[in-house]
Amino acid sequence: MAISYSLNFKFKSTAAGLKMIKDVNVDSGVLKLRSLETMEKAANGQATKLIIPADFQNMAGLVSSIKETVK
Repeated sequence: MAISYSLNFKFKSTAAGLKMIKDVNVDSGVLKLRSLETMEKAANGQATKLIIPADFQNMAGLVSSIKETVK
């Protein structure tokens, strides 16, 4: 029973979080930036696994755009 409650709570929390993101009209650029920031944090760890995001090509484009903007 405790596992069922825990999973139910987790799913409801995830659904609520996704609804909040949708409600504030976050665009794909913000989500890509947050994804890039998350990858940066993962790269700083002691992990021994290689993580390749499914949206890697678009992330490379985002990095190029940021690089050009900073110039």
